[in-house]
Amino acid sequence: MLQTPTPLYRHRLSACHPPTGKMLARQLETDFAGVPFQRELARLSGRSEASVAWLLQQDIVVPASLLCAALAFQSAMDAERHDP
Repeated sequence: MLQTPTPLYRHRLSACHPPTGKMLARQLETDFAGVPFQRELARLSGRSEASVAWLLQQDIVVPASLLCAALAFQSAMDAERHDP
């Protein structure tokens, strides 16, 4: 489990309670409305798009690889927004 706070979940989730697929999907849809993030999460996590889509619909804790992919995606998007 991640021991450090992450920007994606700092104010919304406790480090003791990793996000479920539905929670992660809801957060990504809120933060990145209109951005097709599932394909990028699949690429970053090494999973198929179908697997990522399924996991994001579940009330189960997401695998670490998908959570890491979401954090990497968020970092890339933040860097893109801040680069002129």
